[in-house]
Amino acid sequence: MIQLHLSLRNPFSHKFNPIRSWHGNTIFENKCWEFAIYQDNIVISLDVSITQQQDHAGFRIGIGVLGYCVEFDWYDNRHWIHNTGTWTDTK
Repeated sequence: MIQLHLSLRNPFSHKFNPIRSWHGNTIFENKCWEFAIYQDNIVISLDVSITQQQDHAGFRIGIGVLGYCVEFDWYDNRHWIHNTGTWTDTK
């Protein structure tokens, strides 16, 4: 897993307001995407992560400025079974 998260938040606010989101499947089996715009208590943020061999592994990037955030997520819709080192069967 690679993860980079930098943020400065307003500690006096607990705001969270979803503005709009889109999601769907891709041409690749078990891969999905999501794009979201929302308001929260962020002053400035950058979030990048790449994960594998865990539930909903994939790529995520998010940017936030002055209370508005956009986030893109490309992920596997399956769950990872740690005991066997395999994905769940979604069929």
